[in-house]
Amino acid sequence: MPLGDLRAELTLIGRMALDELERERQLSRLVMREGERFPDLAEAFHASIVERGDRIATAWLTSRSAELGFEFEDVEATAKVAVNALVGYALQQHMFGDRATRIDRERVVAAWTRLMIDHIDPDGRNTNS
Repeated sequence: MPLGDLRAELTLIGRMALDELERERQLSRLVMREGERFPDLAEAFHASIVERGDRIATAWLTSRSAELGFEFEDVEATAKVAVNALVGYALQQHMFGDRATRIDRERVVAAWTRLMIDHIDPDGRNTNS
């Protein structure tokens, strides 16, 4: 899926991830509320959504960084941190709404994109400004 512009690509990924998290909002709430009573539900959610997201992020970072000639010290942990940054924002939105986060979605995506670029392409060789 490389777009030829790392910033545009990461912005798109961040927006798509937040869209997906919004679509999963009701299911996430159900699992948080009833996961202890229904461990099979919690496990299915974890396997099909959480682990899947982690695998997708790890695969993308591995592939894209190889294309850019960059090697992560720990690509799985980096992917987990990247995913959890967006998940944390989405969960706060789900639980508290705009009053709690006070930072709109586009600002979060822009900041997330900058953090990712700083880590993946610190010299800016593959990023259009």
